[in-house]
Amino acid sequence: MPASASPKLPLLAACSRLWAWVCDQDTRFAGERDPLGLEGERLAAAFLKRSGYRIVSRNLVAPMGELDILAIEPDKCTIVAVEVKARRIGPAAATPPPEAAITAHKRRKLVTVVDHLTRANGWNPTLVRIDVVAVEIGSAGSPPTIRHWPGVIRVERGA
Repeated sequence: MPASASPKLPLLAACSRLWAWVCDQDTRFAGERDPLGLEGERLAAAFLKRSGYRIVSRNLVAPMGELDILAIEPDKCTIVAVEVKARRIGPAAATPPPEAAITAHKRRKLVTVVDHLTRANGWNPTLVRIDVVAVEIGSAGSPPTIRHWPGVIRVERGA
């Protein structure tokens, strides 16, 4: 690559390939979507946009699973797969935080989906990460609590 070439060009090409792939997918779901999950994903996407992320896709379906959000980090070089977990919290209910719902099985499934997308789209694996966004929705009128955990799910890279 010439010294003047931008390292962002391969990312743009990868995004174009990803968008073509996304458009070919059947994104219908067999059943009704959970309204709390949909609201959590909407709030998480808005939070990420305000933080400078570019949302590429929501509810991206791959052969082995689904990603809630696929985004590009503000540095415009890192592709971020985001798992969103939402909980409704009440004044007296002692519920575990949304992050607690990410089991070892869910982590393995996310890594499998991200590895597939990385290979299928020719992404540089060192520029892909998995984040978690936790959303706690309180009573009507109270603002939600949103926590963003960048890179919290490790993707082991072969040497």
